[in-house]
Amino acid sequence: MVGRFTLLFSLLGAAVAQQAAPSPETSNPFREISGKTIMIISPHPDDDIIGAAGALAYLSGRSNKVITIFLTSGEVGTYDPALKPERLKAIRMKETAAAYVALGFTDAEQIWFGYPDDGLDFAPLQEVRQRLVREIRKRKPDVVFALDPGATFFRYHYHDHRVAAIASVDALNSATLPLKYPEAGPAYKVPNIWYFYTGEPTTRVDISDVLDKKVAALGAHRSQFSPAHEHYENQGLVPARQILEDFIALFTGSVKQELYRHVTEP
Repeated sequence: MVGRFTLLFSLLGAAVAQQAAPSPETSNPFREISGKTIMIISPHPDDDIIGAAGALAYLSGRSNKVITIFLTSGEVGTYDPALKPERLKAIRMKETAAAYVALGFTDAEQIWFGYPDDGLDFAPLQEVRQRLVREIRKRKPDVVFALDPGATFFRYHYHDHRVAAIASVDALNSATLPLKYPEAGPAYKVPNIWYFYTGEPTTRVDISDVLDKKVAALGAHRSQFSPAHEHYENQGLVPARQILEDFIALFTGSVKQELYRHVTEP
C-alpha cells in the first residue's frame, strides 16, 4: 500500500500504451476451468484481489485448487502509528484468508515469502526467483496469474510491483529449463499464464455478475482502507463500497471488467 497513490502518473503511461495496443478480445474463459491447480503470484496481500478476484470468483465451486504466493506481507502499509509491523502482518494474513472465503475458496492456500514490504527491490532477486521456481515445479499449476511485466518485459509499476512482475516472468521461464536450478525439481512449463495490471491486454472479461464477490473480498482487507487505515482500532467501521470500487478502478482502469494479457509462453 505504501506510496500507491504516487502510482497515478505511471498508470496514465500504461493507459497510453494500452491505447496503442490492439483491442482485446471480449470473452470469459474462466467459466470453463475446473479441476485445475491455480497459482497467483502477488507482491502484497490485496493485489491478487484487485487484479484477479473476478476471475477467481468464476473459478470457485469448480474443484479448482488455489495457491497464492505473497512476496511481502504488507506489514508497513498503514497510516496508524499505533500499529507495529508484526501485528499488521498478522492482521493482513488473517484478512487474506477471509478474502478467499468471500470468493468461495474456504481451503485456499497462502504461501508467505516474507520479503520486506516497500523494499522488495532490495531483496536477493536470485533467491526470490529460485523460491518461485521451486513452488512452480512442486505445485505444477495449470494456470498462473501474475503481474504483467509487459510484452517486452518493461512496465511502469512502482518498485514492489515492478520487482514482482519481473521475478514472476523470470521464474516462469526458468522453471521450464532443466539446467536452471536443478535442485528445485524437474522442469515444468505452465500451460496458461494470465498477466493482470496490464497495459497490453489480449482479453477483456466482464465481471458484472461477480462484482459483489470481488468487492466483498477486497473489503475483507479492512486494514488497507479508511477508516481502519488511519486508526485500526475502530473495529466497527468498514470501508465504504465506493472507496473499494475507486481503488479497483485506479489499478485496473475499470470496476466491472478485468483485463489480462494471456500467454502460453512466459
